[in-house]
Amino acid sequence: MSNPYGELIGDVRRFLELLSGELGRDITNYINNVIRAPSHYGYLAIPVHSLVREYANLGDIINRVPRPRLIGGVVLVNGYLNIDININEYAGIVLRAVNGLGDRYGISDRCVRANYIIEHTSANPAKPMHIGHGRNAVLGDSLARLLRFCGSSVRVHFYVNDCGDQMPYVGIGYHVIRDLVLSRVKSGAKPDDVIGIIYSITYAVSEIKRLSKQIEQLSGEGRYDEANKLIGERDEWVSVINNFLERDKGAYGKSR
Repeated sequence: MSNPYGELIGDVRRFLELLSGELGRDITNYINNVIRAPSHYGYLAIPVHSLVREYANLGDIINRVPRPRLIGGVVLVNGYLNIDININEYAGIVLRAVNGLGDRYGISDRCVRANYIIEHTSANPAKPMHIGHGRNAVLGDSLARLLRFCGSSVRVHFYVNDCGDQMPYVGIGYHVIRDLVLSRVKSGAKPDDVIGIIYSITYAVSEIKRLSKQIEQLSGEGRYDEANKLIGERDEWVSVINNFLERDKGAYGKSR
């Protein structure tokens, strides 16, 4: 048997069939609602709140139902049918599947075999790396491995995002303070942190200059309300510069 968990779900379904006979109605569709149970209650759980409202003695009825071989116990708690497993029986099935399938253990008929391109991580070179990039790398690589395991053809792409507006700003900033950047990196600063600061400051300076030209034009045309709105926006960018001034006065002073 290649799917021990599938066998377990099959026994849960058989239990529901037996319980349906006791209730006089078909409740096997509840198999679609199986979830993990709290560990102190069992292994699987099925919400049966509607049945609890209909059958005041549901717990007694459940106790009369025979347990299929993989089910160790069934307890009704707070509207949930908590199902424990017969560890010895289930472990035997798992070990036989492992021995029989070897490296193919875990394969399933539900595996979809197709051609895939998976793009993941693709960190922005103009900004610092962070834990989210690590998460995306793990998720993307795991998905690619699972699809290959299922027999799919998979190509993995890591796109270097060096074609957007960020790169010209980085290039201009780097050109202006190249010696400072190199000295910071040599002194132990993380290159991606330094590049992130260059991009942020250069972009902020560019926005301040752009807004200043628009403010001057609007003021000359007597459109003071519009000009005042842009002044507020420009002040926000000045605040960005001031924040970086606290972090890196050298970079700020030389980027002006």
